Amino acid sequence: MRKKQWVIRTVSYYDLIEYSLYDCADSSIRKVAKEMDKGEDFLYDLIYEKLNPIIEKIEAEFQQTEEYRVKKEQVAILRAHREAEATFETEYGQGEYRYCYDVFGTLRNSAYLEDLKVRKKVQEEY
Repeated sequence: MRKKQWVIRTVSYYDLIEYSLYDCADSSIRKVAKEMDKGEDFLYDLIYEKLNPIIEKIEAEFQQTEEYRVKKEQVAILRAHREAEATFETEYGQGEYRYCYDVFGTLRNSAYLEDLKVRKKVQEEY
């Protein structure tokens, strides 16, 4: 009796950190599951059983790097930017934030902001 083996996909170090199998190999897993006459969930469970210890080790190593700390800072900056942008745009209109502020929340165009405030006041009075 011979074992049958399938290749799903070669995944890089960064792919394991940034993405999941659903992002990287969904079509390949669907194809192999069909060939095996098994469900996709069965195949995902089988793969993650072997892959989870590797992913945990890689994530632990990655969290010790300067790159991880920088990534966390960037995510925090982008989150704050999106929140400020959403708040601003509910008050002054869609797409206006980027004309006044940069991604760090620094006012870059005060004249345009004053114009927006005047337009809003006129609209409210109307």
